[in-house]
Amino acid sequence: MEFKELSAKTSEELERLAALRREELRALRFRVSVAEEKKIRTLRELKKMIARILTARNQKSTHSTPLAKASSKLRVDTEPRLKEHGLARVEVSKIA
Repeated sequence: MEFKELSAKTSEELERLAALRREELRALRFRVSVAEEKKIRTLRELKKMIARILTARNQKSTHSTPLAKASSKLRVDTEPRLKEHGLARVEVSKIA
């Protein structure tokens, strides 16, 4: 499943899909441990799919608030503020 398809789903659908994939992963781990399954690569693919699902879910929850939307567009540079208040970074040298 592509990331675009995942981002089109609701948070509830993503939760159900993540639970389903986790259950598949658990069953597959068991089958691999008792040597019923030889395709270990599918473990990696399932883990990546779970990560994609969780990423899509987290992006939905993060970008749903107005503050998160605004702050994602802002670039904060703290260095000038530190210099204004006399809190510039101090170089630490080795004590001989």
